[in-house]
Amino acid sequence: MTDTENLESKGVWIARTLGYVVVAALVTVILTNAVQSYFLERIIPGVGPGVAGGVAAIIAVLRRKRLAPSPNTENNT
Repeated sequence: MTDTENLESKGVWIARTLGYVVVAALVTVILTNAVQSYFLERIIPGVGPGVAGGVAAIIAVLRRKRLAPSPNTENNT
């Protein structure tokens, strides 16, 4: 694969990143609550959303590194 095949527009990048963050946060909350209810036999309020926020932040940072360069930043010298 070349670099030009991996480029996506800024709008597509934002939409895809938001989609990944929302899906990961929902799945993380569900899995965290399931693990808590299984092992602790109760759900501690705030743990699920806290873990989901951390996972969402990690995904956003990893996607940030893959942001498509804008056409104005090319060096044409």
